[in-house]
Amino acid sequence: MQKFKELLPSDSKSEFTAMADEGKAIAKASLQVASDAMDVAAQVMATGMGPTAELPLEALRCLGELASCLLLTRDYDGALAALTQAQLLAQAGPSPPSGAFLEVLVRCEVSRVLLLLLLQPPPPKLQPEHAQTLEKYCWEAFESGAGAGQLPQAGYLPPGLFLLLQSTVMACQEKDLEALKVLQAELWPLLSPEQNHLLHLVLQEMISPSGHGA
Repeated sequence: MQKFKELLPSDSKSEFTAMADEGKAIAKASLQVASDAMDVAAQVMATGMGPTAELPLEALRCLGELASCLLLTRDYDGALAALTQAQLLAQAGPSPPSGAFLEVLVRCEVSRVLLLLLLQPPPPKLQPEHAQTLEKYCWEAFESGAGAGQLPQAGYLPPGLFLLLQSTVMACQEKDLEALKVLQAELWPLLSPEQNHLLHLVLQEMISPSGHGA
């Protein structure tokens, strides 16, 4: 990397150094959060504490921070894995979910769906837990719900958010760019900045495919 830096124009060297330092800081933070998450998860398993105890919430916090760090480094597969692990842990919490557990479940569900739309893993590479997630938002789920005169099962998502997310999945399946643009505007106030960025990437992927899921 030092040789590459020497080849840069003088006015670009400082910018390159700043970007490299930022990348190192993000990578260091990501590794630290991953280590914290593994330590907390190990404590949860070793102590056998119930899901309403404070320790699992700390594990969820660490996994959430890990996912955010991985998103910053564009490790979308790693972020998806961290969010899936967090969702599984939160699902073992109180039933029906409430408080911090419900917040984690909603965040993980929405972010995982957006990541799956971005990555577009082919069927042979689609893990069972990811396939089950997408099945809730496909045409078949919509038709079965409409046929019974009811909305499809939305789980812990607010009905309005679920329907918008379902429409987003359908728009991606149909490669309907204009519909996706409309849905992006409607979803914008309901999503976090991180999720809005993911949705923006999904839109860009439809415009100019990069083969994330290949």
